[in-house]
Amino acid sequence: MKGKEKFPLLLEPGYIGRVKIRNRMVKTAAGTFFPSGDKAEPMNDKVKWFYESIARGGVGLIIIESPIIDYPVGARRKNRLRIDDDRYIDGLRELTQVIHQYDCPVFMQMNHDGPWQMTGFDPPEGQTYKP
Repeated sequence: MKGKEKFPLLLEPGYIGRVKIRNRMVKTAAGTFFPSGDKAEPMNDKVKWFYESIARGGVGLIIIESPIIDYPVGARRKNRLRIDDDRYIDGLRELTQVIHQYDCPVFMQMNHDGPWQMTGFDPPEGQTYKP
């Protein structure tokens, strides 16, 4: 059975509240560990390239991985997007513009890891990225 026959609404537009999505495919907020959260760099090209590729590929909605909203208390992993200081606004605006150029709405998952956060979840040292 072909996809359109099995999932007839998958490629149809829809709405989440007043936000129109071009299809029912969603990139969830799964973490990438691409951001350089604790460094002075508020946004990097790797993050923008990743999300641009997904938007260009035709997904209906992108949910950005959860940023650090309270550093360092709410940061179990350091290499995440950050939104705990105004200096990160311009980078997030750039990211949003990159995604929107493909007519793709973007949401952001928010969370706080809290004082109960576990340790030992950072990716291995020396992890590399290859586009």
